Amino acid sequence: MAYDIVISKEAEIDLMNAICHYRISGLEESFKSDFAKQLSYLKANLFLFQIFYRNV
Repeated sequence: MAYDIVISKEAEIDLMNAICHYRISGLEESFKSDFAKQLSYLKANLFLFQIFYRNV
């Protein structure tokens, strides 16, 4: 069973910064491919990872 992954606005900004970094390094497509694979793994195995809450 796959779950939806919610990416916060802060995480989106960090992701865009990372993509820019890897674009300059010539590794943008490799980074995007690996990131997509990691999201797929996370969706399929959601309960293998601990959830962290801020300000708790």
